[in-house]
Amino acid sequence: MVRPVPCTIFDYLEWRGDLTFAADPCNSVDQLILATFAYVHFTDIVPAAFDESIGLADAAQAVIDACSHDDKALARLLRDGRDLKLLEALRDSPRFSEARLSGYIDIIDDELDKQFCAMCIELPDGACHIAFRGTDSTIAGWKEDFNMGFETEVPAQASAARYLEDASCAFPGPLWVCGHSKGGNLAIYAAVKALPRVQDRIASVFNGDGPGFLTDMLESDAYHAVRDRIDTFIPESSVVGMLMEHEDDYAIVKSSNMGLLQHEPYSWELKGTRFDTVASTDIHSRLVDMTLKEWCTHIGTDDRRKFISGVYQLISNTDAQTLSDLFTGKNTFEILKAVPSLDWETRNLMLQAFGVLGISARDSMAEMARGYIEGNGIHLPALPRTEDANPENPAAALSALKEQAAGAFKALGEKVIDEATAIDEEIE
Repeated sequence: MVRPVPCTIFDYLEWRGDLTFAADPCNSVDQLILATFAYVHFTDIVPAAFDESIGLADAAQAVIDACSHDDKALARLLRDGRDLKLLEALRDSPRFSEARLSGYIDIIDDELDKQFCAMCIELPDGACHIAFRGTDSTIAGWKEDFNMGFETEVPAQASAARYLEDASCAFPGPLWVCGHSKGGNLAIYAAVKALPRVQDRIASVFNGDGPGFLTDMLESDAYHAVRDRIDTFIPESSVVGMLMEHEDDYAIVKSSNMGLLQHEPYSWELKGTRFDTVASTDIHSRLVDMTLKEWCTHIGTDDRRKFISGVYQLISNTDAQTLSDLFTGKNTFEILKAVPSLDWETRNLMLQAFGVLGISARDSMAEMARGYIEGNGIHLPALPRTEDANPENPAAALSALKEQAAGAFKALGEKVIDEATAIDEEIE
């Protein structure tokens, strides 16, 4: 059976783009579109001040013109080649073209491990949509993401909270806060940290596959004050959206991509004005979730901080500015060459962390395999675990991991073969 061609945000813009927000109120698909729009670089196009603005259509055309006259502008202004198509669609859409853009800020600070970008999108009805950009390709941006695993507040989160406060003073109407990836995390964080008078004006918080938070954040009274207005969407194979602790109330969206590429918002599938959803994430997403949770129980907050610092200490020996730069031959060589320069404690901790991560992955795979097999009526003996393996001795830990994994999966294989044979005999 041929799978129907999935509908995307481009189909939505073609189908519904002629309807104003007065005729058809804002929905989650609109918020995903604005969160994706925030990835476009508008420096020197959209005013930094809140009391100055430019029409969305004019701003989109300025970027389109720049890209048409300069091939390098494509890489500088756009995250993805489809961003150009999005700009053209929004420019031509009565639904979005009359919006006004202001308050544009875009900061990359390697010393602070900070990547932050936001802007205000004011609609004709007076509602202000505050869009936070997700992680770009810069190393500073990715390091800040990893820092979320042990810091109660990273610089971009602090900036997001201040930005929402400032925007609330500039715009008297309803506030809609949105973001994709890290931008979704920032949207939630800003709403949670907002003063009650600002929280009362927030109509909706859209989180598109953004990473979670430390437990204390989710248990706070401030979080529960806005929780019922947070709409979180993740794809079937979500990895980013399953990082750290996250709220249980989220919708799972179908994607035309596979694996990690499902994080890409252009791949999310729609049904009319809603996302096309499924009941649960797939096995890859659940495996990542289980593995990282188990890893975090064995690696404390301080050790996570040291581990991330060690990784970036190696990266700092290169001249890489983006993730793609890291995989050039020269920079890869520089990273490997720098490993011996790490102090013994840092090297030992990194080996331990990688060892525990491998053990956690093995145990999570075995647990998921057990759940799947037993869920289909096959009963297994207790599987060996590697909790007693000593991560301080990586060679011994690896040996134990190989030996126990082989035994575990041999047992699984034998049970599956037996079950398959029994089914064949029943059919015959």
